[in-house]
Amino acid sequence: MKRPEIAEVRDLLDYEPSTGEFRWRRRAAARVRAGDIAGCERDGYWQLCVKNGRVLGHLVAWAIHYGEWPAGEVDHINGIGTDNRIVNLRLASRHQNMRNTRRRSNNTSGIKGVSWRSDSQRWRATLRTAGGRLYLGSFDSVDAAADAVQRARAAHHGEFARHD
Repeated sequence: MKRPEIAEVRDLLDYEPSTGEFRWRRRAAARVRAGDIAGCERDGYWQLCVKNGRVLGHLVAWAIHYGEWPAGEVDHINGIGTDNRIVNLRLASRHQNMRNTRRRSNNTSGIKGVSWRSDSQRWRATLRTAGGRLYLGSFDSVDAAADAVQRARAAHHGEFARHD
Protein backbone atom coordinates (compact mmCIF):
# COMPACT_ATOMS: atom_id res chain seq x y z
CA MET A 1 0.00 0.00 0.00
CA LYS A 2 1.20 3.49 -0.80
CA ARG A 3 1.75 5.45 2.38
CA PRO A 4 -0.38 8.56 2.83
CA GLU A 5 1.20 12.01 2.83
CA ILE A 6 2.52 12.98 6.26
CA ALA A 7 0.51 16.21 6.12
CA GLU A 8 -2.67 14.11 5.74
CA VAL A 9 -1.68 11.89 8.67
CA ARG A 10 -0.93 14.92 10.86
CA ASP A 11 -4.28 16.42 9.86
CA LEU A 12 -6.10 13.27 11.00
CA LEU A 13 -4.12 12.19 14.06
CA ASP A 14 -2.53 13.51 17.21
CA TYR A 15 0.44 11.51 18.47
CA GLU A 16 1.72 11.73 22.04
CA PRO A 17 5.44 10.75 21.93
CA SER A 18 5.72 10.15 25.70
CA THR A 19 2.92 7.53 25.71
CA GLY A 20 2.88 6.37 22.09
CA GLU A 21 -0.87 7.00 21.95
CA PHE A 22 -2.76 8.13 18.85
CA ARG A 23 -6.02 10.09 18.93
CA TRP A 24 -8.28 11.31 16.17
CA ARG A 25 -8.07 15.07 15.67
CA ARG A 26 -11.50 15.23 14.04
CA ARG A 27 -14.39 12.99 13.14
CA ALA A 28 -12.97 10.44 10.70
CA ALA A 29 -15.90 8.01 10.30
CA ALA A 30 -19.43 7.42 11.57
CA ARG A 31 -18.23 5.76 14.79
CA VAL A 32 -15.10 7.89 15.28
CA ARG A 33 -15.16 11.18 17.16
CA ALA A 34 -12.43 13.73 17.75
CA GLY A 35 -10.39 12.71 20.80
CA ASP A 36 -11.08 8.97 20.47
CA ILE A 37 -8.10 6.62 20.61
CA ALA A 38 -7.08 5.77 17.06
CA GLY A 39 -6.17 2.27 15.97
CA CYS A 40 -6.15 -1.15 17.56
CA GLU A 41 -3.82 -4.02 18.37
CA ARG A 42 -3.53 -6.62 15.63
CA ASP A 43 -0.93 -9.37 15.31
CA GLY A 44 1.13 -7.89 18.16
CA TYR A 45 1.39 -4.37 16.69
CA TRP A 46 -0.67 -1.19 16.89
CA GLN A 47 -2.36 -0.56 13.54
CA LEU A 48 -4.24 2.43 12.20
CA CYS A 49 -6.65 2.78 9.30
CA VAL A 50 -5.62 5.93 7.47
CA LYS A 51 -6.89 6.92 4.05
CA ASN A 52 -8.59 3.52 3.50
CA GLY A 53 -5.46 1.52 4.26
CA ARG A 54 -3.76 -0.02 7.28
CA VAL A 55 -0.51 1.44 8.54
CA LEU A 56 1.59 0.16 11.44
CA GLY A 57 1.57 2.51 14.41
CA HIS A 58 5.35 2.62 14.84
CA LEU A 59 5.73 3.83 11.25
CA VAL A 60 3.10 6.51 11.78
CA ALA A 61 4.75 7.57 15.06
CA TRP A 62 8.09 7.91 13.28
CA ALA A 63 6.57 9.87 10.39
CA ILE A 64 4.65 12.29 12.62
CA HIS A 65 7.59 12.83 14.99
CA TYR A 66 10.42 13.15 12.43
CA GLY A 67 8.43 14.45 9.44
CA GLU A 68 9.39 11.61 7.08
CA TRP A 69 8.57 7.97 6.56
CA PRO A 70 11.41 5.72 7.72
CA ALA A 71 13.77 4.53 4.99
CA GLY A 72 14.34 1.13 6.62
CA GLU A 73 12.65 -0.77 9.40
CA VAL A 74 11.69 0.67 12.76
CA ASP A 75 12.62 -1.52 15.73
CA HIS A 76 10.86 -1.57 19.09
CA ILE A 77 13.79 -1.48 21.52
CA ASN A 78 11.92 -3.29 24.31
CA GLY A 79 10.44 -5.84 21.89
CA ILE A 80 6.82 -4.82 22.61
CA GLY A 81 5.17 -4.12 19.26
CA THR A 82 2.41 -1.98 20.74
CA ASP A 83 4.77 0.33 22.65
CA ASN A 84 5.08 3.22 20.22
CA ARG A 85 6.71 5.75 22.52
CA ILE A 86 9.32 7.57 20.44
CA VAL A 87 12.09 6.66 22.96
CA ASN A 88 11.31 2.99 22.25
CA LEU A 89 11.70 3.30 18.47
CA ARG A 90 14.90 3.23 16.41
CA LEU A 91 15.83 2.73 12.78
CA ALA A 92 17.22 -0.71 11.99
CA SER A 93 18.23 -2.88 9.09
CA ARG A 94 16.39 -6.18 8.66
CA HIS A 95 19.32 -8.04 10.25
CA GLN A 96 19.43 -5.69 13.23
CA ASN A 97 15.69 -5.95 13.74
CA MET A 98 15.85 -9.75 13.70
CA ARG A 99 18.63 -9.71 16.33
CA ASN A 100 16.24 -8.01 18.73
CA THR A 101 13.73 -10.89 18.73
CA ARG A 102 12.62 -12.82 21.80
CA ARG A 103 13.37 -16.44 22.56
CA ARG A 104 11.23 -18.70 20.37
CA SER A 105 8.27 -20.43 21.99
CA ASN A 106 9.57 -23.89 21.04
CA ASN A 107 12.90 -23.33 22.82
CA THR A 108 13.32 -26.16 25.35
CA SER A 109 16.39 -24.91 27.27
CA GLY A 110 14.79 -21.61 28.26
CA ILE A 111 17.87 -19.78 26.97
CA LYS A 112 18.08 -18.20 23.54
CA GLY A 113 20.80 -19.91 21.47
CA VAL A 114 21.24 -22.91 23.80
CA SER A 115 20.03 -26.44 23.06
CA TRP A 116 20.55 -29.91 24.48
CA ARG A 117 22.35 -32.49 22.33
CA SER A 118 21.15 -35.93 23.39
CA ASP A 119 23.74 -37.68 21.18
CA SER A 120 26.66 -36.10 23.08
CA GLN A 121 24.82 -35.39 26.36
CA ARG A 122 26.07 -31.79 26.26
CA TRP A 123 24.69 -28.28 25.81
CA ARG A 124 25.32 -26.61 22.46
CA ALA A 125 25.60 -22.83 22.08
CA THR A 126 24.96 -21.20 18.69
CA LEU A 127 24.35 -17.69 17.45
CA ARG A 128 22.74 -16.41 14.28
CA THR A 129 24.77 -13.77 12.46
CA ALA A 130 24.38 -12.07 9.09
CA GLY A 131 26.63 -14.81 7.68
CA GLY A 132 24.59 -17.70 9.08
CA ARG A 133 24.79 -19.77 12.24
CA LEU A 134 27.92 -19.47 14.38
CA TYR A 135 28.80 -22.55 16.46
CA LEU A 136 30.16 -21.44 19.84
CA GLY A 137 30.88 -24.81 21.40
CA SER A 138 29.62 -27.73 23.40
CA PHE A 139 29.37 -27.41 27.18
CA ASP A 140 28.87 -29.61 30.24
CA SER A 141 26.53 -27.12 31.92
CA VAL A 142 23.67 -25.01 30.66
CA ASP A 143 25.13 -22.02 32.53
CA ALA A 144 28.43 -22.25 30.65
CA ALA A 145 26.58 -22.46 27.32
CA ALA A 146 24.37 -19.51 28.27
CA ASP A 147 27.41 -17.43 29.26
CA ALA A 148 29.15 -18.20 25.95
CA VAL A 149 26.13 -17.30 23.82
CA GLN A 150 25.42 -14.10 25.76
CA ARG A 151 29.02 -12.89 25.43
CA ALA A 152 29.02 -13.68 21.70
CA ARG A 153 25.63 -12.02 21.20
CA ALA A 154 26.83 -8.84 22.91
CA ALA A 155 29.96 -8.81 20.72
CA HIS A 156 28.21 -9.57 17.41
CA HIS A 157 24.84 -7.84 17.87
CA GLY A 158 25.88 -4.78 19.88
CA GLU A 159 22.99 -2.52 20.88
CA PHE A 160 20.53 -4.91 19.20
CA ALA A 161 21.53 -7.88 21.40
CA ARG A 162 18.53 -9.43 23.14
CA HIS A 163 19.10 -12.26 25.60
CA ASP A 164 15.51 -13.21 26.54
